[in-house]
Amino acid sequence: MIIDASDLELIDDEIFAVVFKGNVYIKRVRQTEDGIALISINPDYDTMEVIEENCDKFQVLGRMVLRGG
Repeated sequence: MIIDASDLELIDDEIFAVVFKGNVYIKRVRQTEDGIALISINPDYDTMEVIEENCDKFQVLGRMVLRGG
C-alpha cells in the first residue's frame, strides 16, 4: 500500500490512513451531518464516528494511492 502523505484533504469515499484514538487505521471516509464516518473495507468491523467530542483524537496521515496484493 502506498500512502500520499501530502494529500490530507478528506474526500468522500476515498481511502485514507488515519490515527484515531491512538490507533492507526486504513479506512474509507465519508462526511456525515455529525462529522466523519470511518468505514472499514472488512464488513466484520464496525464504522467509527469522528464527532466534535472526539475530533481532537483524529489525524489524517494521507490518502491511499496504490494497493497491492
